[in-house]
Formats: sequence, C-alpha cells, structure tokens
Amino acid sequence: MHALEFRIVLNVRFFDLSVCFYRDILGMASLGGWSGPHSRGARFSVGGGPVIEIVGAPEGAPPFERPTFDSLMFGLRVPDVDALYAQLMAVNVPIVRPPEDAPGGRRSFAVEDPNGIRIWFYQGMETA
Repeated sequence: MHALEFRIVLNVRFFDLSVCFYRDILGMASLGGWSGPHSRGARFSVGGGPVIEIVGAPEGAPPFERPTFDSLMFGLRVPDVDALYAQLMAVNVPIVRPPEDAPGGRRSFAVEDPNGIRIWFYQGMETA
C-alpha cells in the first residue's frame, strides 16, 4: 500500500474552541474547511504531511454527543519542547504533564485539547 496522505479525523463536541486551539493556540496552518447540513469541519497541517481534521455539528445545531477519547492520544515531534511549553503556559493551555526527560534523550510534555484529547509534544527520538 502507498498512502497519499495521513489524516487524523476527530469528531469534536466543541468545534469553535477546537478550531481556535489548533489554529490560534498551536499555530497549525489552516487547510480549509466546510459547512454543510450534517456537519462542519476544518483541516490543519501538522507539518511534514499529516493532517488533523476536526468535524463538528452544523452551525446552530446542538453539539455532537460527547465523544469518548479515553484511549486516544497523539504525539508531535517539535524542535524545542521547553519553548513550546512556555508559549502554551502563557495562554493558559491546561498542561497534563510538565516537561520531563526520558531515557534515550527524549523530552516531552502533554496537554489536552478542548475535547479532552491528549497531545504529547516531544523532542529527541529522531528517526532516519
């Protein structure tokens, strides 16, 4: 198999907050979106190819039922964990785990988006 794109699709309860979080707080580039009778969505570039797509209820409709993300989390390798941590602390993003060092030279911390999805930011563990 040769996939042309890797996309994570998240059905979210808090659509507008999620758009703000991924676009404005994390600074991901918007790849556009849509609004239709059954849903609305937005896509964001993670960098290097992967895409995060969020899907929510149409404008003016009741929000989707609260999705369960108990086991969902994802990681993003960034160039400077401590600088990003300071940036997110400055805008009061809830930190789940503060920066810490791990074996093998990895340093990481975790936040949760407005829907409770855990996102790990890490540096180190470079791959070839």
